[in-house]
Amino acid sequence: MRWFHSSISRRCALLAILVLGFASSTVAQSLEFEQVGDQPIDAHDLDFDSDGGLWGSSAGSDFWYYNKATQLWEGPGNRGGDYFTALSPDTLLIATPSGVHRSIDGGEQWTVVLFEGGAFYEGSLEGPNNGVVLVGENNGGSGIAYSTDRGATFTEATFTVSTNTRPQLETAVEIPDGPAGGRLVAGVFAG
Repeated sequence: MRWFHSSISRRCALLAILVLGFASSTVAQSLEFEQVGDQPIDAHDLDFDSDGGLWGSSAGSDFWYYNKATQLWEGPGNRGGDYFTALSPDTLLIATPSGVHRSIDGGEQWTVVLFEGGAFYEGSLEGPNNGVVLVGENNGGSGIAYSTDRGATFTEATFTVSTNTRPQLETAVEIPDGPAGGRLVAGVFAG
């Protein structure tokens, strides 16, 4: 299950790994930060792909891939965005205010698949929502769009409850088990 990062955690000037030391009571005793890779990158959003590869995107025009074998950042790529998700090493989604861009060749070529974009959420690879991607719509529309084909196409969500404000996606989680297991819960401005 993937937890969606808050906008504060995405805005980091230096990518670091957080190493937590746990005591027997599972309370963190110390925090240590360690730089990952050969250089600092301006990571606005980070994600691991399905093979465990680490990707980073800046709010400008760059995206990066961390090569575990060489321990070097590869990039920058030719497309950056406010929000980023790596569905696999080949299938990448980047959201900018003007749209969601999709690459199926590791970031070499990009196609616009939705004309506005915001925060992403990907359904669990092991659960019933495998292949489902949610994205916030920042400039209009219903506030949330969804894809059931790994970001190839998107459909605007419809809501059965009227709201005073447009329910723009900010965070989401998938319920792992129990009576509501498999449901996606979206946290939005409207509730």
